[in-house]
Amino acid sequence: MKYKYGVIYILILLCSCTTGEKTFRRTQSSPELKVVSVSTPTNASQPLIVQLDLSVKSGKDPISVSPEWLTVKIYRPKDEWNIIFDGDVQFVGTNNTIATVESEKISKLTLAIYSDRFTKRKLSNLLKGKYRLRVYLNGSKTPEHDYQWLGQTYSAGFDFEMGDIPNKAMDSEKVSG
Repeated sequence: MKYKYGVIYILILLCSCTTGEKTFRRTQSSPELKVVSVSTPTNASQPLIVQLDLSVKSGKDPISVSPEWLTVKIYRPKDEWNIIFDGDVQFVGTNNTIATVESEKISKLTLAIYSDRFTKRKLSNLLKGKYRLRVYLNGSKTPEHDYQWLGQTYSAGFDFEMGDIPNKAMDSEKVSG
């Protein structure tokens, strides 16, 4: 009987070693996103810059994020469900593609948003006026990195004003929200 369990144990060990799947360290913590500031572009070739604080809201494990898991949604302050711009995010000032924050620390991230991730419209298509944005963290269903958070969360709304951007697209293409 002991021999039978030994063979089963060895087979399980061999199968788990030969699957080729990488095992990532998981996090039991949950993140908090806080928009600190927004800088609007002064010409059409510049991005919207968002200063974001990433911290661990609860738990002791680190949390890692990638720009591909972050989106910036822009809407009018009184019409939160009508998203008029869903921005692709890039990290600025770092060569890292993954940002990791330790428990009880704050990771200060600078995000650049150039275009809408679905329509590829530029920020210059937005009309001058008041807007609100939220930063969303959308984890994938399976981990791709150590300490990747697999849920979904978002920051509180952050109000900002978009000025007139020179070199705008034709008026017929502008989005008023």
